[in-house]
Amino acid sequence: MAEKKKPVKDEEPQETPVETGDAENNEQSVKKGSDKKKGGAVEPDIDALQEELSKEKERILRLSAEFENYKKRISKEMNDFRRFANESLFKQLLTVVDNLERAIGSGEEKNVDVQTLLEGIRLTHKEIIKILETSNVKAVEAQGKPFD
Repeated sequence: MAEKKKPVKDEEPQETPVETGDAENNEQSVKKGSDKKKGGAVEPDIDALQEELSKEKERILRLSAEFENYKKRISKEMNDFRRFANESLFKQLLTVVDNLERAIGSGEEKNVDVQTLLEGIRLTHKEIIKILETSNVKAVEAQGKPFD
């Protein structure tokens, strides 16, 4: 009896890589290719991080400069405030000084009416008290009271 043969499947032959050169060079090129893959993935990360770092450094420098400018501006504003804060008070006191100078001038005259001079000084005193009250300076009753 004749045996039936199993049909043979046409198998596709496996392609083998063709090597051009010696095996050592091919092995190095394979290593270089894998390094490029690793390095290619790592290098953009490093470049991106370095770029981000430089941006952050620049941002910090800008913030530092802005803060220094702010400190200078506030210092200048405080100096201006100190210089001009009492300007209105001094303008009001000029009228008092003028009245006192008139009182001194009238006191130096030979025919001085003491009552008129005293009345002028009282008016000047009232004017000083009024200026102090507008500046929120108030009299404290202390005469005859224990020290507190």
